[in-house]
Amino acid sequence: MIFLRYQNSTLYLLGLTNRIPDDIEVACLRGYHPFKTKPANIDVHYENNAFKHEFNIINRPTIFGNSVKTYGYERMFCELVKNRKKYDSETFLYAITKCVRNNLLDYGLVYEYA
Repeated sequence: MIFLRYQNSTLYLLGLTNRIPDDIEVACLRGYHPFKTKPANIDVHYENNAFKHEFNIINRPTIFGNSVKTYGYERMFCELVKNRKKYDSETFLYAITKCVRNNLLDYGLVYEYA
């Protein structure tokens, strides 16, 4: 089972935000329950579609040097555009601008996911 960093945690790991996330956000397939009782600082997001869940997975180091699986720039770009109202305008504009100006995106993968 793939258990990934998600949304604000991923933005932080990719360097697309300056804010350290308060909670750890993870994503897993619907029907997978990683905890008997959910810890206070972890938000679990469930994905219905296996293709979407496994699309564009990369390994990134944390600030402690541990390697974790997370979504890539292309997936987060699409998630930012799709869920724009969930992000404050500063985070949204900073992440989109950084992706586009630094040529971090493979537009073929963006098109495939979108």
